[in-house]
Amino acid sequence: MSDLTSIKDEAPAVRNEVITDCMLLLCKQKKPEKAVQAAELLAEWATLSNDVYNAACAYSLCIPLVESKETREQYAKRAVQLLRQAAAKGFNEVEKYRQDSDLDALRQHPDFNNFLAEVEKK
Repeated sequence: MSDLTSIKDEAPAVRNEVITDCMLLLCKQKKPEKAVQAAELLAEWATLSNDVYNAACAYSLCIPLVESKETREQYAKRAVQLLRQAAAKGFNEVEKYRQDSDLDALRQHPDFNNFLAEVEKK
């Protein structure tokens, strides 16, 4: 994702907003490989828990865009890992986890349901 790495030195809030917008556009354009590359940059450069949450959402949005069951599983596992990181950084909005349509592809995944149960206990 060399195009986005050029903005690394921008102010974090601006940089992360640009990456988030690009990530979502790539999902809408059905370009999951590029969207998850952007998600990884966002997760790496995250300054806020919301940034990590947005990266997780991108992975979830990409699940239905890939044909390979193996890739869908990889995306689901990475999405849940990122959700765990977001929660550890303070993103504990249980209702958002329950209702955000960006996470719909994860709803039946056991890792997501375990994560949700853990967050609900806190």
